Amino acid sequence: MTNDYNVNTIICAKIAELRRASGLTQDALAEKLSVTYQAVSKWENAISCPDIALIPAISDIFGVSIDALFGRTEEKEVSSETLPWGNDNKLRAVLFRGTTLVSKQEYKNEKTNITLEINGSVKEVICSEFPVSCHNVEGNISAGSVTCDVVEGDVNAGGITCDTIEGDVNAGGITCDSIEGDIVMKGGGNVTCNGEVCGDLIAEQCNISVSGDVSGDIISNGEKCAVSIEGDVSGDIIMHEKASPLTIKGDMDGDIFISGENCVVTIEGDMDGDIQVQAKGATLNIEGDIS
Repeated sequence: MTNDYNVNTIICAKIAELRRASGLTQDALAEKLSVTYQAVSKWENAISCPDIALIPAISDIFGVSIDALFGRTEEKEVSSETLPWGNDNKLRAVLFRGTTLVSKQEYKNEKTNITLEINGSVKEVICSEFPVSCHNVEGNISAGSVTCDVVEGDVNAGGITCDTIEGDVNAGGITCDSIEGDIVMKGGGNVTCNGEVCGDLIAEQCNISVSGDVSGDIISNGEKCAVSIEGDVSGDIIMHEKASPLTIKGDMDGDIFISGENCVVTIEGDMDGDIQVQAKGATLNIEGDIS
């Protein structure tokens, strides 16, 4: 019974981790698997486990092996002539022990003092979980943390400090001037954007501050996820989780949908869209005009 409990706990925690890292809401994952979002919520809280018939589909959605869903990792043997990627001109930083490609789990401690510093511009960076410091990246970058001037592509990292990101961002913490794509927060971090966000802003359990405008939608999926926008919001606001405060100091052009209990939404400017509230204790304060 103890072994069953441990296995169940591992797969439940792994599903929650992979869902957040993929930027999916519980509703979105449920739709992909043809189950209810309540079922996904029960999995992630270790109240129940997914049916065994769903395991291959969950593995495919997140792009991991079934072994990985159960917390099993293994090293992959490669030779200098048979690397697990082609000659694609992408800059990669990985850790080998001899001819063995060391798994991420194993090199967590070994990578502590390893930082990849790049002078000048590069096409694309794939750096597992190592920190990266660079100037300009012409393509995408995936790393443990990123400190740079401009990224012309997408960024996937634990923490990001940049001037401008032209693509989408999936991160645990962000400090930047402007982001031209979407923002997906993994949870528990902070977003400080001193400029504008041109895409959508999807957040779970984090604090977000944007000094400029947000052109896309704002979707709050995490409990007590505080969002403050000093500019205007052109897209919709969707508040799923309870006790999530959101303040917009500019105008709100899109619609507002609130399904989380005790959410507090304050619009200091004008409101042009529709309002739909489906939760107890939700508060909506609009100081400007309502069209």
